Amino acid sequence: MKRRTLLLLALMLPALCGCQAQPQSIYITEPAPTYGEPLVFETALEGQTQPEDRQAALEASFQSADGTVEFSFHIDQELPAGDLRILEAVPRPITGEDAQKLAQVVFPDCTFYDQEPQSSKLYSKEEVERNIALYTKYSDLSALTELYGSSAREQSIYVAHYREFWEKQLKKAKKENPHRLCDWEFKPDMYYYDIDQRDENNYWTEIYALTRKGDVEYLLSANKSTNPKNRHQKLGISVDGELLTHQLGWYSLVNGDFPTPDQVDQARERAQNILDELDVGRWRVRNAQLRPSDLVDGMCIEVEADMLLDGMLIPNRPGMEDGFAYSGVSMVLNSKAELAYLDLWNPMELKGTVTDRPNLLSLDELFAQAGERLTNATASDRFGHDMFPLHIEEERAGERLTCKVDVTKVEYTMARMKAPDDADTFYFYPELTFSGTAGYYGSETGTCHITCEEAPLFSISALDGELRVF
Repeated sequence: MKRRTLLLLALMLPALCGCQAQPQSIYITEPAPTYGEPLVFETALEGQTQPEDRQAALEASFQSADGTVEFSFHIDQELPAGDLRILEAVPRPITGEDAQKLAQVVFPDCTFYDQEPQSSKLYSKEEVERNIALYTKYSDLSALTELYGSSAREQSIYVAHYREFWEKQLKKAKKENPHRLCDWEFKPDMYYYDIDQRDENNYWTEIYALTRKGDVEYLLSANKSTNPKNRHQKLGISVDGELLTHQLGWYSLVNGDFPTPDQVDQARERAQNILDELDVGRWRVRNAQLRPSDLVDGMCIEVEADMLLDGMLIPNRPGMEDGFAYSGVSMVLNSKAELAYLDLWNPMELKGTVTDRPNLLSLDELFAQAGERLTNATASDRFGHDMFPLHIEEERAGERLTCKVDVTKVEYTMARMKAPDDADTFYFYPELTFSGTAGYYGSETGTCHITCEEAPLFSISALDGELRVF
């Protein structure tokens, strides 16, 4: 590997220069090319060197022009360049076979049934009697308090309502299991919701399948939308049930759970194994971290994964562009590496290579562009966070907030743009992604109000130096 220490002067000069542009948003606002417009990528000249593997060592600190963001760079790492090309990809269709395979991978010993339409749900006698016994047990306030804590008295009203509902179902309940085995076929969403006006253009088709494992009811879903303004497809698993059954599901999985570091690692490995075995797109687990359970007293393990395209990483970004959401995976597991939640959306598959020798900015030029562009950043750009707009967060904090960004890692990844001549084709081009942590602090008290775990923060396009904030 060629070793080289990158000079920081180009990075720091924009922050030190007295003639600076006025602060402005650094989110990309230019519209994507419309269909039919030509889009040509410059090819590197013969003999022109491409970015190569090198050693990156960066130590620098500076502020944005408006003083609301403080950047610190602490990088000392090898930076592989890999095979930097411009790739062409299309959405990888999610099928009923994919949904069935997800069921087999995660719940190999469980049987899945089709969810009936809301207006014509069926129940077996055993199912109704089990729910009557459950809601009778939790009619006792002490038992309900163990499950719901301080909100138990409020929940008791709903417990009484559901107990009455299940007692009424007993006369209509079937002696045998009335549920149909899941056929893994997509159906219009109106089939499930009985609402004729829900999707008048029939953009959405879905699969909803139910199973039970121990005390936990699960919903497995597959969704597809052909709406040109909101094209989307997703596979999902979640804890299902109504009121007590939903709460008891989370209680059974997570209550009292405080996973150890080894268990977090095991959950990370389990998540990666699920994605590899599922084989719906290629994914790489980025991080696994503890987070409080929303419903019970305990911690669960949240795992996120980014898409791989021909071995290159495409970091997940929030939101949607060109009418198509970005690709990503989110999962929640417990200390036993049991899956409680999965959301896999918009996988892509490689179509080909647009050019294998694109004209790319050098690493020195990319760092210089980073310094120049970051001086126009503001705290409202929300580095590293999917949070409310800054003014709302400041109202919560009761003071003005400033941001501190600590960058500790860089890597070449790929970014997405819409191909102009095909609604289903996207180009993926090289970018340099900067990762680290970001925190929001009160300007008066110095109190840290918002923090983030290590994650991608921003990237610089290797084509033109454009900056994107994650």
